[in-house]
Amino acid sequence: MAKKQIFSTIDLKTKIVLSAKEIVVKQGHKALNIRDIAQKSGCSTGTLYNTFKNMDEILLYVNGETLDLLLATLKKGYENAKRTKHVGRSMGKLYIHFTRDHHALWTLLFDYQHLNPKEIPHWYQEKVGSLFSFIQSTLTLDLKGDQKKLAQLAHTLWASLHGICVLEFNGKLLSTKSDAPEKLWDTLYIHLLNGFKQSVEGIDTEFTNE
Repeated sequence: MAKKQIFSTIDLKTKIVLSAKEIVVKQGHKALNIRDIAQKSGCSTGTLYNTFKNMDEILLYVNGETLDLLLATLKKGYENAKRTKHVGRSMGKLYIHFTRDHHALWTLLFDYQHLNPKEIPHWYQEKVGSLFSFIQSTLTLDLKGDQKKLAQLAHTLWASLHGICVLEFNGKLLSTKSDAPEKLWDTLYIHLLNGFKQSVEGIDTEFTNE
């Protein structure tokens, strides 16, 4: 009986997270509330609170799955990006496409603020670390040099890339063309790499926008 109860709890937990994700995708994360999630999951609010401590914990699991999806998407795209002239530039465009395809979940991932950052579980921190480690390593894969300087460059590239995506979805880009973010990323990527090549040891190649 105890074993059956364990599987039942796991199944309900999965259902609750899936229900929350569906609401986010269809209505946006601001529409989330415990009552609707419980109703969609086929359980009472009391049962939901016996499964998750609060909305905060549910959102952590939803965001955890989004982190997994983003990392899996980038790793799959990396196999094609390796055959391009500039891997980092191709990976940046892949990230832009992901933000469009999964805009609601991506928005929740970066808009959400945990009530108590000190209580963020280790498993979630590991997911975040794995994702950003992969992103930063692929953005500078075209380069060789001092690892500390490369890490600084990767951080700058990532912050700029994310900023472009935020500007697009807030309607703040100067251009209304659908490919504007990709063109901005192309220009930014090329200029940043050429600008940093003198300060990063071992870089002797001039990058072009070809």
